Amino acid sequence: MPIDPLTLAAMSGLVSGLVGGCVNPFVSRTMKYGARWLSDRFSGHPREAIEAAQRNAVNFYGQVNICLDGLQHIEGFEEKKDQALSDPDYTSLFQEAVLGAARVNSEQKHQLLARLVTDRLTAEPDSLRNLAAHMACNAVPQLSNTHLKLLGALYIIHHHSPPSYILRLPYDERIDIGNEWFLSEIAPFVAKEEITDLDFAHLTAVSCITFVPQLTYSGLGGSSEPGCWKLPIVVRNKFVSLKELYRLPTPVKEPMIEKDQNGKDLLSIWDNSDMRKATPTPAGSIIGLYVRDSSIR
Repeated sequence: MPIDPLTLAAMSGLVSGLVGGCVNPFVSRTMKYGARWLSDRFSGHPREAIEAAQRNAVNFYGQVNICLDGLQHIEGFEEKKDQALSDPDYTSLFQEAVLGAARVNSEQKHQLLARLVTDRLTAEPDSLRNLAAHMACNAVPQLSNTHLKLLGALYIIHHHSPPSYILRLPYDERIDIGNEWFLSEIAPFVAKEEITDLDFAHLTAVSCITFVPQLTYSGLGGSSEPGCWKLPIVVRNKFVSLKELYRLPTPVKEPMIEKDQNGKDLLSIWDNSDMRKATPTPAGSIIGLYVRDSSIR
């Protein structure tokens, strides 16, 4: 069923309602292309499915509008928007995002896809963020809420840096305060559902994680299991350099991840699944970062 101008006008009106009446011109322009992409992709589908896809696309465009408002202060941003629609790589990414968003009735996924296409406007052409955007865009519609939580958790564990004031504390105090900070940051992303190795196999299949362990150091004391597979050691190494670690007297204090229930649940998932072997790919890290950021808004 082709999408006629009346339907496009109706979609524009719905987006206007979502964002309080002020639709960014960039959104209006991309919506015209999006209407054609939706028409081509869902041709022959039941009317109900087409209407649901249109509603999902409207919600996605509303999120794009919100994201754009937060970027207007960037110098030269208007020019970047104009240039983007002349770039086939960008328009391909936007097409992937529109069609992916249309498939899922999920505000969180619409937010993630909107941020992918708007952040891409400010990325350097050959940057890793730019190159990974397509893979992340394809992955988001194929991830459950549990998978998004896992990527948020893995991002915090492997890539989220602690505040600088914690790093200036004496070692033992740094570990205690750092542990509190870590447990607070990780709490929203500790899955309460059953997690199995199939979840991590799926994350691998959509290019969000790899099973090459992050190289960290168990330090002193030794163990037959790699130190990078022990969560307290991975967390400890967020707060101490290798040079400092080897100057410390043994035994070296480690974070007490099991201090609260979320920590106990996280340790259970870590110790009983392939989570301890998983590291986010660039695409998985982008998604994990965005999931983490969306939890603090």
